[in-house]
Amino acid sequence: MSRKIMLLFDSLSVHGEAVQYSIELAKRMDSSLVLLMLLPFESGENTSAGSDWLKDPEARVHDALVRHIEAAKKVGVSVETLVKMGDPPSELMKFLAGPSTFQTIVWGGEQDLTNKKVRQKKAHWLVKMKDILDCPVVIPSMKS
Repeated sequence: MSRKIMLLFDSLSVHGEAVQYSIELAKRMDSSLVLLMLLPFESGENTSAGSDWLKDPEARVHDALVRHIEAAKKVGVSVETLVKMGDPPSELMKFLAGPSTFQTIVWGGEQDLTNKKVRQKKAHWLVKMKDILDCPVVIPSMKS
């Protein structure tokens, strides 16, 4: 069985330090890196930009992550990029029910989940879910 690290996002905003952390972790653990972008499906978008987004969300995600993908490949880390659209917690659970297993999930989004208010109020869906997942969830600190 191959070892995998998941780097998880829920928007096109990417926390660069979390990406670098994940690349280094994957290299140390001799693991591949799976970049999983969970995007909420917004059916109310009637603009042409909205329809373009729906036609090819993978291309938009690839554009947001291309330099990070190249950085991982440059140091010998295999990278897979996946996009799931819908309710992020539901999409994560459906994805984790599949055949892949992960050593670690790293939060790569821009929202600071280390913030005390976010943790105490469980204001973000990942904070609510992390205790029920079968692998550790790493939430890197945001630098000021």
